[in-house]
Amino acid sequence: PDLGPSVRMEAALSAISLGRPAQALPLLTPLAAAIQNDPTVRRHALRLRNLAAWLVGDWTEMDVLIADFCALRELECAALTPGGPTMLAAVLNAPGDLALARVPIPGDPGPGFVKIRVRAFGLNFTETLLDGWHVQKLSPVAALVNGIECAGIVVKAGTPGSPLVAGTRVVACAGSMGRAVDGTHAEYVIAPETCVVVVREGEDQLPW
Repeated sequence: PDLGPSVRMEAALSAISLGRPAQALPLLTPLAAAIQNDPTVRRHALRLRNLAAWLVGDWTEMDVLIADFCALRELECAALTPGGPTMLAAVLNAPGDLALARVPIPGDPGPGFVKIRVRAFGLNFTETLLDGWHVQKLSPVAALVNGIECAGIVVKAGTPGSPLVAGTRVVACAGSMGRAVDGTHAEYVIAPETCVVVVREGEDQLPW
């Protein structure tokens, strides 16, 4: 049957949350390509499709992933208010070219994602591979914020009724962050909810 955008999105989110990203891709690929008249929904669909493609790990998808990344970047830039707020981020401009820069603060998260104010982030082996072949393909096309993990505070969840309410302390890791979408080495990040874990009160020694 011909599923509507909202039904496709919900089905794809369910497949990803169940650890079945390969089932999500056939739903998201035509959706991301077809939605042209609603920039917000298209932005969410592109972000979700990049997450699914990265989780599948099929490198034959790299050209599509790059195209989606570029389309997502164009939509994000188009949604910005001139002179609007910016944040400090570690931006990978090209392989081996990592530098601090002021970049726009990301907007509201879509379904399946959460916006986090980053308070701390890690640096591990993955993030030292700035000359990795996937980065060589992606970063020359559009500068990418580095980083795959962080700890911080939820600003907003994109899924109605999500337990990740504003003010919740969380840690986030992996997904497509820092590799197919902007990463965690910034003041704010949009993270997949499936990659976010709540830090319970009394179970940590975080100073914030």
